[in-house]
Amino acid sequence: MLVRVALAVAALLLVALAGGAWLLVQPSAGPFVVAGAAEVRVEETGLGGRRISYHMTRPEDGWQTLVARGLRRGGWDLVGDRYAWGDTEDYVPTYTRSARLWFIRLDEQARLLGTRSYALILVERRLQFQW
Repeated sequence: MLVRVALAVAALLLVALAGGAWLLVQPSAGPFVVAGAAEVRVEETGLGGRRISYHMTRPEDGWQTLVARGLRRGGWDLVGDRYAWGDTEDYVPTYTRSARLWFIRLDEQARLLGTRSYALILVERRLQFQW
């Protein structure tokens, strides 16, 4: 009887851990969608990846600046030269963030693409086990 209870508890614990890991690799779209966004689309691009796109009703509001401010407040770091933002049309702002809990490491990356009136944001999450 005790063995059955122990097996049931172990199975429930395994299911809870698997569910928690699944939620960890599913990036949230909340920090990337700003006020004034219309026709918001969130598409899964594989395990831990999302493609977020929307049109801005008022392009002059600057969705990239609003998203960048929110990401910095959330602990994200800009990769590369932060002063190159307006210097070239080929520049793609890329933000990263890492979190670690014991032997589990979560790396996140967000690339802000698109134009002033159309936002295209690619978000990737990678879960790594480090011993």
